[in-house]
Amino acid sequence: MNTAKQYSAIDRSLKHRSPSSVEQWIGNAGFESDLEDLTKECFIGIVSSHSSRNQFANAWWQRRMQAALQLAKARNARTVFAADSPFAEAIRHACIRLSVRYVEIHAEESFTKHPILNNSLGRMVRIHSYRDSIDPSLVNTPISDRAIALLSEVLIAIYVRPNGKLSKILEARILDSNLPPGSTWLAMHPKPSKSQRSLEQTLSNAGAILWMFCDELPSITHVDLASSWGCSGRTQPATLAPVLKAMPSLLESEDYLIHCTRSRQGPWPDQSIDGFLDEALRLEVHEPSTPARTLARILRLQRINATKHLKRGIFETSCWSACPLGELLSRKSFQSHLGRWDWEPFGIAIRTRRLEELGAKPVTYLLASDIRKLSAAAIPYTQPVPSHDGDRDWREEREWRVAGDLRLHSVDFSDAFVFTPNQTTAMQMAPLSRWPVCFIE
Repeated sequence: MNTAKQYSAIDRSLKHRSPSSVEQWIGNAGFESDLEDLTKECFIGIVSSHSSRNQFANAWWQRRMQAALQLAKARNARTVFAADSPFAEAIRHACIRLSVRYVEIHAEESFTKHPILNNSLGRMVRIHSYRDSIDPSLVNTPISDRAIALLSEVLIAIYVRPNGKLSKILEARILDSNLPPGSTWLAMHPKPSKSQRSLEQTLSNAGAILWMFCDELPSITHVDLASSWGCSGRTQPATLAPVLKAMPSLLESEDYLIHCTRSRQGPWPDQSIDGFLDEALRLEVHEPSTPARTLARILRLQRINATKHLKRGIFETSCWSACPLGELLSRKSFQSHLGRWDWEPFGIAIRTRRLEELGAKPVTYLLASDIRKLSAAAIPYTQPVPSHDGDRDWREEREWRVAGDLRLHSVDFSDAFVFTPNQTTAMQMAPLSRWPVCFIE
């Protein structure tokens, strides 16, 4: 490809960006777009670092995104974002819900023939770099974010992690004399650490516009995207469940099957991704997610939802352990590959005999080769034993499973108890619980 001609084509598409600026940002690159003429479009870019799972669902992140979309709509501009970012689905969903035009940047090794996005709001731009940036500080940063920085008349950073790749992109954009001055905006973090505050000050001194949200609570009424016929808004009547300290005999008892709750990660098991994104858009997802909130939801709904996550078989199940509660909680550990804790001191225990009546079955531990020989109906109640040195041995868990959602309405007061780590949390759960609430400490 002729470099001069390629720069000329990019320069026309990128309005008044100079060839040297293009080379700095994306090297010798090609664009493929379903927009007839990029020169007729004004872009407002949205970028964000990501440091935690589903950070885009946090209310403070959503408020900043919605403000950016409102700005784009007021200026009759297109929002532009990276299609491969963890928050792309959230921005796309919000643009569709709020009728904001948008462009997705797809970075590809080569142009492909799969269909280009085409609807009344959304468009796609593919970028392929034949030779990367001549600026060594930008080479290891995402090319899609660099393309957004180059395309955008205003670039809005919702969150920037200190010493992250995005901070290098913002610094380079502020210092690029070919890009509009005062067009790099940084939303200030609601609870900045010392390093976060230092980064914001550094970027501000360089020329970034700090965007302060004085009131972190929503100051405007958002359209309720949920049906007014839903049950989520109904008042839950208080109960008279007792709160007491868990006695040693209860912690050592083998009469119960134990279900520990975990922090929420993404949609609830009975929730669609669209429902989850609507919930985030309504600013109803709060930070941080905790196993206590999961437990509270179970008590309100009187249901434990089954899942297929990390399980074999044709149907969804909920998981239980026959280990005594004290022994089980002593195994609390962080699963780094899943980004979550196992066996935290929140959950519900139900007598084994009652749970058997409701369909619970013990898991059989077999070699993976033997599991493959079983019927489809039997596989959900199996777990493989270690086949290599270093493999985790799940037999110590003594797992049971229940197929399908477990309705708790028929579990009597004397057949179950709820457990929490301390008395304060137990008192919070008591108004929701039909069973005794025991605290461990």
